[in-house]
Amino acid sequence: MSFNVDHSQANSLLPEGEYECIIEFARQTTTRMGTPFIDIPLIIRKDVDNPKKGGKIYHSLWMKKEPTPADNACDGYSAKQIQSLSKAAGLPNGKGYASIDDWCNDLAGKPIRVTVYHAEYNGNVNARVSWTNETRYPNVIAEDTETQTALQGEGFTPIQGSFADDDVPF
Repeated sequence: MSFNVDHSQANSLLPEGEYECIIEFARQTTTRMGTPFIDIPLIIRKDVDNPKKGGKIYHSLWMKKEPTPADNACDGYSAKQIQSLSKAAGLPNGKGYASIDDWCNDLAGKPIRVTVYHAEYNGNVNARVSWTNETRYPNVIAEDTETQTALQGEGFTPIQGSFADDDVPF
C-alpha cells in the first residue's frame, strides 16, 4: 500500500455562499437526546458551477418549542420553513399532505439553491443553511450514482452507455 498526503483532500469547512443542490432525502428523526427534527441532506450539484461539487450540506428543520396553530398543522415544525422549502423545491402550490412524512418523501430528488453561513455552537464552527430558494438550473444532469439515486423518484432515467451526436433527435 502506498499513498501521498494531499491536504486538498482533507475535510474543511464549507465556504459561505450560495450552492445549487439536490435534496437527497428528508426524514423525521431525533437527536441522541431525543429532540425531534427533520434531517435534509443536500448533495452539492456537479452539473453546475459550485465549489465543493459532490459534497454534502446537512440541513435541519427543528420542531418549535412554542408552535403556533400553523406550526401544529405541520406536526410542530415551523410552517414558514416548511412553506419556504416547499416553494424552493417546486412543490405544487395548494398540494395537500396527510402527514409530514408524505411531505418529506415528496422533497427527495428536488433541486434547490441554498445560502450557507458559518455559525458557532458549543465552541465549534459549522456550515448552516440560512436561506432556501428556487434553483437557477432546473434541468439536472446527474453525473454520479448518488445524484441519480436521489432523482429516481422524479422519473429521472440515467443515460447508460455512450452515444454520438447522430443518436439524439435535436
